[in-house]
Amino acid sequence: MSILEVAAADVDPSKTAITVDGDELALKLSSFLEQLERWRTDAREGSLSDLIWRIYRETNYYDFVGGLPGGVQRQANLKALYDRARQYEATSFRGLFRFLRFIER
Repeated sequence: MSILEVAAADVDPSKTAITVDGDELALKLSSFLEQLERWRTDAREGSLSDLIWRIYRETNYYDFVGGLPGGVQRQANLKALYDRARQYEATSFRGLFRFLRFIER
């Protein structure tokens, strides 16, 4: 199974044979796929705003963008996405697809 097929499929990464040159790359990929599967599970079972903040925290993305040019504004945009997720959760709507439609308004 190719890397793209594994990433796109809804499969258990620990049960998928991936052929990649280099043990270090294979380890990184396996770790990423396990993390992605946790996020998918969290998306189905938990709060969307908690998931967004968890992704920011686990990837250090919020801190990373803070160090870029315009970092304060970038962090404000990420915080706004988190706040919109909290607003969405206060409605009767559920699900990622509906959230994406909600933020388009």
